[in-house]
Amino acid sequence: MRSQTLMLLFCSILAISVLNCKSDLVPAKLPDLGADPYAYCNLDDDRRLVVTVQNRGRADAPASKTRIKFFTTGGEVDMDLDTPKVPAGTSVELTPHIDIPPDCTSPIWECKFEIIVDVNDDVDELNEGNNTVTGKCGEASTS
Repeated sequence: MRSQTLMLLFCSILAISVLNCKSDLVPAKLPDLGADPYAYCNLDDDRRLVVTVQNRGRADAPASKTRIKFFTTGGEVDMDLDTPKVPAGTSVELTPHIDIPPDCTSPIWECKFEIIVDVNDDVDELNEGNNTVTGKCGEASTS
């Protein structure tokens, strides 16, 4: 009985260790904006969208694809970017920076978009449910 209990304990610890040794890719946001959708509106000097992918996990993430989906007046516009290997605990800024489609505006210039990291599910992650965020850029954007 005691050996079965020890074996169960050992297997439980091993399972927890294996689960915690995975990547966890997420779209990175601007600091200090919390859950605000403008937190993902990081614009460069030419007003192009800068996308950064963060690995919150304990294992390196292999190369993958990140999709940026703009919601324009003419429909959805998808752009895929190559995401290089992201070492555990670090982030990478993707290149090139993305031109915001001209018809992704309303009268107050507000462009809604989604960022989907690991869009093809190539990376075995700790949490697959945090790969997509919705953001917007517009008059309230401060970057």
